[in-house]
Amino acid sequence: MAGRLWCQARDALAAVAEASPQFDADGVDMYFLNSERRQKNIRTRNEVVRLFNEVLPDGATPTGRRLQQVLDEYIPRVEQRMTPVKPINIIVITDGDPTDNVESVIVNAAQRLHRSQVPDRILGIQFVQIGDDPKATQALRELDSSLEHRYQIRVSSAPCLVKQFEDTIVKVLWGAIDKHVDRRDELPQLQGLRIN
Repeated sequence: MAGRLWCQARDALAAVAEASPQFDADGVDMYFLNSERRQKNIRTRNEVVRLFNEVLPDGATPTGRRLQQVLDEYIPRVEQRMTPVKPINIIVITDGDPTDNVESVIVNAAQRLHRSQVPDRILGIQFVQIGDDPKATQALRELDSSLEHRYQIRVSSAPCLVKQFEDTIVKVLWGAIDKHVDRRDELPQLQGLRIN
């Protein structure tokens, strides 16, 4: 993701950071696929812009590896039940076809959460495609189909238009909190999945 798409992702996430106090006082955490750079508890547009300026979009699309790292920080806390753990909503913004196995990471996470008998909606994972790369679109459709048919992990899918990208991100966030938001006509349907 570079150029125009990188800037659109930055601007949409900056808007999310500014809105984050409405849904989480801790702000948002941001990770990148091709950089170890990350930041937690982002609450302002300036923090997002600074972070994006420190990272160069380059390389492969190791979505599964990075998703596994994020889940490895979260799921053990849920399994241990030592302290209350807030639900988490992971939004993966991508413009490319994953270069590693995303499906096994999601299936493993769903199985671990099922064994732990955690409440529904403790973990949401949505994939939002920015841009129009047909390989990325096909990869997300195949992931959706496989997860739903082979593992009964519920999914929803629709294209994300670049001009509606910021609205889509807002819908993804609010949809994780209130399932009725996903059905609203004012905002575009998201491309993604949710583990419930």
